[in-house]
Amino acid sequence: MKNLLQLIIFLTFFNSYADNWVQKASVGGIQRNGAVGFSINSIGKGYVGTGGDGYGGFLNDFWAYDPLTDTWTQIANYLGAGREGLIAFSIDAKGYVGGGATSTTMAKDFWEYDPTTNNWIPKANLPAGARCYSFAFSIGKKGYMGAGWDSTYNPTSDFWEYYPKTNMWTQKANYGGGVTTRGVGISNGIKGYACMGYPSYNSNFWEYDPISNLWTQKANVGGPMRADVVGFSICAKIFIGTGGSLGAPGYTSQLWEYDPDSNKWYVKATFIGGPRDEAVGFSLMDKGYIGTGGFGLTDWYEYTPDSCKSSDGIVELLKKEEKIEIYPNPTKDNLTIETNLNTQQKIEISNLMRQTIYTYYIYNKVTINTSAWASGVYILRLNSVKETLVRKFVKE
Repeated sequence: MKNLLQLIIFLTFFNSYADNWVQKASVGGIQRNGAVGFSINSIGKGYVGTGGDGYGGFLNDFWAYDPLTDTWTQIANYLGAGREGLIAFSIDAKGYVGGGATSTTMAKDFWEYDPTTNNWIPKANLPAGARCYSFAFSIGKKGYMGAGWDSTYNPTSDFWEYYPKTNMWTQKANYGGGVTTRGVGISNGIKGYACMGYPSYNSNFWEYDPISNLWTQKANVGGPMRADVVGFSICAKIFIGTGGSLGAPGYTSQLWEYDPDSNKWYVKATFIGGPRDEAVGFSLMDKGYIGTGGFGLTDWYEYTPDSCKSSDGIVELLKKEEKIEIYPNPTKDNLTIETNLNTQQKIEISNLMRQTIYTYYIYNKVTINTSAWASGVYILRLNSVKETLVRKFVKE
């Protein structure tokens, strides 16, 4: 009887809150497509900037989004010239942006954005010369970029790793999908993923392991073959949405979720902003965001996923009105747990054998030294006033 009651509560929760889109405040500035975006979870903000204006002009303005207040604030303009098709990723509390093109020129410059000083700092140029519409993502302390058009508009397949500590690029195994441009890159914090794009519209989906430096082909993305899609990751799952293709249905508003454990795709709630390509998006504090794109739009939308359940049977509960954030994930020496519940909460951390190894009471935030912990996957439970919230994290 107790288990049945828990199941009813569980299903009621997901029917009320899960797998839906909500329109938010429009992106600051004017309409744009081919823009670039990144998020910094440790400070709870996302960033969108550059792109084409839909009339042949190119932008270099940048805007910060605060999901808690649903507001956009203009930050320092990108110091490179206005352009579209740039790469972007974040590492720790910094953003990294570079490359891109206008109608006549292509760039190879690469910049670091520091939100604490609101400054753009020049870094080592892109390693293979000017590039546009490459894919990019970050894993841990390193960033990655690959493929895209070179300075003569030939599609490429080379793949590079950037380490901010040394400000150096290192070439890695070529992208498994071959020569590609207008694809997308996503990371779930452990592996990197890249998919779709030109010169032929496709549904190819590849996984990159930074430890073995190997690309492995996975199940094709659901829905039509397309390019100029948006990708983001929530709870280690990969989400792919929007995009355009040559034939029917043309542009799409579909959203698909990939489960790395089962190597399967699942159709999710349709993007309510309508079919489009060249949009921009990211994930931030367990929500996904997509906006702009098409022939020049400013609209912005927030996606709330359902539970994240992997093959180990652990369900990570996400509540619309409650936030629990753990970072960095994966962690090495220190793990920070932060909530917005504003009351004392009990947290329990256990291993996959369900053995509790840590119990603590926190008010809003605590940092735990994990340097002596064994490597592996851990389960965090926070007993909130309304329901137990469950999250997973990895100790390197």
